[in-house]
Amino acid sequence: MVSKKILAVAIAAALSSQAAFATLNLDSDTTGLVYAKEAITTLSSGYVTVTAATDELDVEAAIGSGVSAGNQIYVRFDLTNAKFASTVDAGDLTVTGPTNAPSVQVQSGGAVDGTYVIFQITADADPVDGIIDQADDLALALADLKISGSAGVTVKYSAYDTPASAVNQVAANKLAEASFANAIAVSNVLDAVFTPDNAVADVADDFMEFVTDDLSTTIGTIEFALTNSDALLVDGTVVSSLDELIDDAASNVVLSGDLSFGDWTIDGLAIDEDTGALESDNLDSLGFGEFDVDVTVDGATTINPGAYSLATDYTSLSGADYPVADEEGDLGEITRNGTSIQVPYLTTYVDYNQRVVLVNRSAKAAPYSFAFTTEAGITATAGTKASGTIPAGETIVIKATDIVTLTGGSRTAATITVTAQEANVDAATTTVNLSDKATDTVNLIDHSGSI
Repeated sequence: MVSKKILAVAIAAALSSQAAFATLNLDSDTTGLVYAKEAITTLSSGYVTVTAATDELDVEAAIGSGVSAGNQIYVRFDLTNAKFASTVDAGDLTVTGPTNAPSVQVQSGGAVDGTYVIFQITADADPVDGIIDQADDLALALADLKISGSAGVTVKYSAYDTPASAVNQVAANKLAEASFANAIAVSNVLDAVFTPDNAVADVADDFMEFVTDDLSTTIGTIEFALTNSDALLVDGTVVSSLDELIDDAASNVVLSGDLSFGDWTIDGLAIDEDTGALESDNLDSLGFGEFDVDVTVDGATTINPGAYSLATDYTSLSGADYPVADEEGDLGEITRNGTSIQVPYLTTYVDYNQRVVLVNRSAKAAPYSFAFTTEAGITATAGTKASGTIPAGETIVIKATDIVTLTGGSRTAATITVTAQEANVDAATTTVNLSDKATDTVNLIDHSGSI
């Protein structure tokens, strides 16, 4: 899997080039604005002030009711879990559609820390060009807002025939309405994605090299990404770099597992064998992107089997109101291959005292394990001796009844995997018929072709 810092640079460039939402359209939008929780350092009484970089805080809705020339309509905008950060005035509301623009004035509300505003819209007196159609659009321009740091913001629009109905929200006199739940939210957007990639140490090289990659292999990747690619900072710009969310120069990752037999890196950056963290670098050397976790061995040191995981060790921004939570995920496993031995007939039949003989002629202990292939209707359950270790230079003899418990029959085929070179392994089954004491021994490995 390709993993280079150039990828991170490309991703950051792509993020920074994205445009923020144009507006919040109460009639058609289903996905709202998301502000990065990790980046908030100005929370006050549960609210954070966000500003518009362009017009992403503007609210649009169809007026929803026609207005004849010279007449009025009263439109109301309500905020839940948000407050106006600056005074709303008549010039903030635009009516698009009628040939002759109507007059607009604030009828009530719209003060700083207020949660609603009511406008009186009076259609121009021209009997043709002054008419406002129900499909004509309203746009409320908001330069800033105070939004809740813990609950989604709902924006609601409604239209009434009288100012009193608008103030008291009289349902019977409501002419139109539209709303957008969770139009604005504060959420954690930093995401670490872990992908495993397994590796196998090769028995042919005495487990000192890998089967596919020889001296170097990848056991997984970590990707630093955004859960929402349009996530915003409080100034209205799109998140484009890791240091906008965390103190990346003080943040690190920690690799867990056996690090004793090789040199470990993330995207080529050294990992300390003792701590599992980046040795002399931090996340500012990575940034957004996907990065390989690699190990390189010297070809003379035994590779140990084992599983690996990676955890982030984030440091929040100075003054952050919401500390960043660390994440952890599984990477791959390093296993060892070995000698596969086929056992066509393994039986637990009570009158046949069958045993499996395993010989390890090498100077290293050799783990073994059994896997079973049954006939239809037979279930095999691994026994207490279905896996274990053959000591170096020794022979073990295992009863079939200790290897497997069979339900629905008394015979099965099996495959034995021994993590040692075939030249150093012998295997056989020996069966004693208890009724006549006859013995049958079957050699399971043919060394006649060995040099």
